[in-house]
Amino acid sequence: MPPGLGMEGQASFHYCHGCGEQVLTYTVQSELGVELRCSYCGLALGRQAAPAVEVEGHTGCVLLADNEKLLRTVLRDLLLEQQLAQAVVACESGAELLSKITERLCAKERTQLVILDILLRDLDGVAVAKAIRAVERGFGITWPVPILFLSGLRPDTAIRNFVARVQPALFLNKAVDATPDRLAVRLRKMVDYFDRVRSGASGGAPSL
Repeated sequence: MPPGLGMEGQASFHYCHGCGEQVLTYTVQSELGVELRCSYCGLALGRQAAPAVEVEGHTGCVLLADNEKLLRTVLRDLLLEQQLAQAVVACESGAELLSKITERLCAKERTQLVILDILLRDLDGVAVAKAIRAVERGFGITWPVPILFLSGLRPDTAIRNFVARVQPALFLNKAVDATPDRLAVRLRKMVDYFDRVRSGASGGAPSL
């Protein structure tokens, strides 16, 4: 059956928390069951097996880097208010974030999530993500830290392919459906998704 078509051949559209709008979808078989995914960013929007697990709270530290001071503040406050993190370190640059996560690895401190603006002033999000994965390999990390990429635009083919190469990773469009209350819902969906993937993985990091 062609991607995005339902049982009767009708186009299937669903709301994507990554893109922030109704999107064309497709189905794919994964380790967690049959998933419904966004045709733009690849985020899993539903699953026929392994029902969603509500997460009451998170105890890890989130590192984030974004060019906009206001968004850094909003994201930090939402993560803490929604109990999606116990601590949040907001960085002004990609180099600062890379330094912070390396320090945490040296101290054997767990980082729950990294949130990266793609268009950072010094090192862009792509370069920072590559460096994080290289540092993790150097430390012999068996479960890479999840990375959530932020952008004001839909991901093009190059970005989608890159996100697929640095799993576990997802994409979030920060330009649409981005009021604080809606952004909180979208963030929770993505954090919970990372948790479900990790709990369902065996023998290392799975592919989304």
